[in-house]
Amino acid sequence: MIFSILALWFCLVLTSCGTTGEAKSCVLDLNSRIECSPDQPKNASLCVSRGCCWKEFTGPAPSCFYPWNYPGYVAVKENSSVGSYSATLRRQKASYWPEDIAELVVSVRQECPYRLHVRITDASLPRFEVPFVVKNHSESISPDADFEWGVSSSPFALKMRRKRTGSVLVNTGIGPFLFANQFIQLSSQLPPSSIYGLGEVRDHLVRATNWTRYFLFARDHQPVENMNLYGVHPFFLVLEPDGSCFGMFLLNANAQEFLFQPGPTVTWRSIGGMIDLYVFTGPTPAMVVQQLQELVGFPAIPPYWSLGFHVCKYGYHNLSDVQTVVAEMQATGIPYDTQWIDLDYARDKLIFTVDPVRFAGLTAFAQRLHAEDMRLVVIIDPALGVIEDGSYEPYALAKQLGLLILNSTDFTNPLSPPYWQSMIAQFRALVPVDGLWIDMNEPSNFANGSLDGCPLSSVDVPPYAPGTARLFDFTLCMSAKQHLGAHYDLHSLYGYTEAMATYQALASVLATRPFVLSRSTFSGQGPFGAHWTGDNAATYHDLAVSIPEVLTFSLFGIPFVGPDICGYYSDRLDEPLCQRWQQVGAFYPFSRNHDCFACPRHDPAVFSRAMQESTRKAYLIRYSLLPYLSTLFHRANQTGETVARPLFVEFPNDPETHAIEAQFLWGSCLLISPALQENATTVVGYFPRRPWYDWYSGRVTVSGEWLTMDVPLDTIPLHLAGGCVVPSQLASVTTALSRKNPFTLLIALDADMQANGELFWDDGESLGVYAAKNYSLIHFTFQQDRFWSIPRNVDFNSPMPLTNVTVMGFSHPPPTQILLNDTLPLSFDFVRRIGVLYISVSGIDLRWPFTLAIL
Repeated sequence: MIFSILALWFCLVLTSCGTTGEAKSCVLDLNSRIECSPDQPKNASLCVSRGCCWKEFTGPAPSCFYPWNYPGYVAVKENSSVGSYSATLRRQKASYWPEDIAELVVSVRQECPYRLHVRITDASLPRFEVPFVVKNHSESISPDADFEWGVSSSPFALKMRRKRTGSVLVNTGIGPFLFANQFIQLSSQLPPSSIYGLGEVRDHLVRATNWTRYFLFARDHQPVENMNLYGVHPFFLVLEPDGSCFGMFLLNANAQEFLFQPGPTVTWRSIGGMIDLYVFTGPTPAMVVQQLQELVGFPAIPPYWSLGFHVCKYGYHNLSDVQTVVAEMQATGIPYDTQWIDLDYARDKLIFTVDPVRFAGLTAFAQRLHAEDMRLVVIIDPALGVIEDGSYEPYALAKQLGLLILNSTDFTNPLSPPYWQSMIAQFRALVPVDGLWIDMNEPSNFANGSLDGCPLSSVDVPPYAPGTARLFDFTLCMSAKQHLGAHYDLHSLYGYTEAMATYQALASVLATRPFVLSRSTFSGQGPFGAHWTGDNAATYHDLAVSIPEVLTFSLFGIPFVGPDICGYYSDRLDEPLCQRWQQVGAFYPFSRNHDCFACPRHDPAVFSRAMQESTRKAYLIRYSLLPYLSTLFHRANQTGETVARPLFVEFPNDPETHAIEAQFLWGSCLLISPALQENATTVVGYFPRRPWYDWYSGRVTVSGEWLTMDVPLDTIPLHLAGGCVVPSQLASVTTALSRKNPFTLLIALDADMQANGELFWDDGESLGVYAAKNYSLIHFTFQQDRFWSIPRNVDFNSPMPLTNVTVMGFSHPPPTQILLNDTLPLSFDFVRRIGVLYISVSGIDLRWPFTLAIL
């Protein structure tokens, strides 16, 4: 809806509206300054020559900034109808950026009641558009929406506001709109808010707005603050104080930056592509995340075995080293499913080969793991060894087919996926691996561009490069040619295209659910597997920041994520640190202990028996909750719900939750409050307003308050949320053995004596289970004194025995009888002082409906 007061509103927001003169046009308060010279911020003469204002300031605000009346684009040839708008945009006056584009086309579409789509590009020449990512493109226009929007024609600007509250979500009229061949800039006012998202960067969960700049360009760099890292996710959420939320997704793969300043205001700059902006109006954080994934794809369901514990190290010298680790880990009794091998296994580090001396017997080793219900994952890097004599088939064939960028596979070439699949199939015939780990796929390079450097072209050395390094540092030349264009445009999509090819290849080769772990990611990569957060360090700081890193990726629609437990870089063994890290690691969605080549082993088997026991204690809890965790991944796959969940997503109306990054949830039911500081004996956690039950005792704790909890070195605080029914199993040392155990149900009652939950259950590995309906989905409801288990879909080939039901928070008079299906009395035990009811229900199969009546 284009609302009539828009033009007046645009005038009112400009404090100098109606005034004239250069001096008056520069009268702006500090927080309203839009930076004019990001390339040379302290050059006063250059600033003035660009038609900008110079008022030197020593703080973070810019000294060089745009006057309020800096010329922009004017809309002509406008067409508008209900829910849509299009126009030609003409530049009033050339900007100072080279190759300024004088004429653009814009389209604005209300694609559904909660999504606005804005596209702006060159009117005459085609520009790079991000391929692959949008999986649910819409040409439709929704006549109804929960938002209003409109445009100003001169200068062109867009405003959008929420109908329900009148809150302004987007206002691009606060700064100039620039569009040159290699420089695009768009600013927008945001409502007072907390901001989340944008990646991949290391930062607090809530993004800073004190003139804070976030660079996005895939880069191989150890995770540190103020640095662009392995992946690119140009999506952020804006959470208002009343709990309303919206999101902005700028679908652009070129090097880019987001500058947040007080207000808040955001300025986005990219050095290529186009403006392809989606605004999702929520109105809750959970709905915004779902709306993003509705566009770019819901995440894959992992194979069940991959939800277990993984052990890896770079620097196993031979197969005997690996066999020793497996034996020692199994001796600890810690649940453990998957052994990994880094590039050590390969002959001369050539992917798809096996060293015939150091790793002789690798095939038999993999088969032995399978016999023990365990799995094997190995690494493959994208770079192929340059062996020109034809003896190394992966390189020879890729070269023959014209698939190489330097010596890495170009996954945008349509011939690459079948080539990649054939290489994986041949390798797996040699070593029956269960999953693949794709690393170095930013892509990383030990040279800057190439051994011969890069041409001094405008793409290798652009007029402006966001970030602190040259674009080609430790990667390929931006001028390198790929099938779909220059690497300049495609660089940050490399990991995405490799993950997509690898996932599809494994699905075909294995004919089961693939497992792919990728270091580099792009928006929409959730359908193609998991991510780990890179080469972290063994410090308490890295332990603490791992939680906001994991939670931020959950907002991107990539829920299967985790860091290297105990830190990748470690020059010594720090048992207390690793003990605490293994405890929280048991609750990362993806849980892997891994370290570097020159580092000492730090898997749990090398530590004291006390440390091993505390790790075993944590992982027995994880494995007992795998039915719940796999159900969360089912919901993520079907509806885009988060798995590891920030508290603000579950409780957006509680301002106390908005900045919490030291606690997190599994779904809506399990609250994890780890100890993250050295020598911690207590931890302070927040408990939003609902009943919370201590995992270990079943006792109800505080509600709507902060609580200081004791944290013995062998314990991580865990609490179940009132209102939940959580399925679990008796844990064993592998997922395969655990799956054979009977189920139990944990019922945590809310203040109204009610609870709900569900269980998704299939064979844990098959493809196409939804289409074939080869799964069971059971809904659970507890209300007052009655419980119902109702199957919604049942796979009758998989028995699901239930043996115990535990009810927490039962405050009614002690029961005298509990009846199964209103007829059969059951054994039970009621601990009145803590309100916990234990019910024995042996003989029940969850595939069949049943009721419990508490009398």
